[in-house]
Amino acid sequence: MKKLTPFIAYLFVCLASCLSSFAESFEETKRKAEQGFAYAQFNLALNYEYGLGVAQDYKEAVKWYAKAAEQGDEVAQFNLGKMYENGKGVPQNYKEAVKCWAKAAEQGLAEAQHELWFNVRKWPRPTEKALKTKPWFSVDGLLKVGGVN
Repeated sequence: MKKLTPFIAYLFVCLASCLSSFAESFEETKRKAEQGFAYAQFNLALNYEYGLGVAQDYKEAVKWYAKAAEQGDEVAQFNLGKMYENGKGVPQNYKEAVKCWAKAAEQGLAEAQHELWFNVRKWPRPTEKALKTKPWFSVDGLLKVGGVN
């Protein structure tokens, strides 16, 4: 046990150092997010969604995901879709979730492509009219086939 004591002390020093630099890092991230940097907006959204260095606030997370998503950040688009799907920080809205996932999927994000495929499988089977109206792979087609209004 005596051999572990210096190691444990070292871990505590590292942890304390990380926590103090995390607080500084959060402020820097917030400053950059406010300046319009998409990566910082995305990271700030994660902080708010999971309560990392700040009180958990889903509305703030949605706000910052939306800003990053507007700039084309595909992971922010995906995460924003998950917020809409689960009603975190916004009213639950499957149509908006699908729109967000479709934007991310069009950029090649595999998670978004999977989410679209998985959710279409959960929805009721499409009617003949829905299949003829729009191709399934368009956002409007997905919404019609999935029966989401």
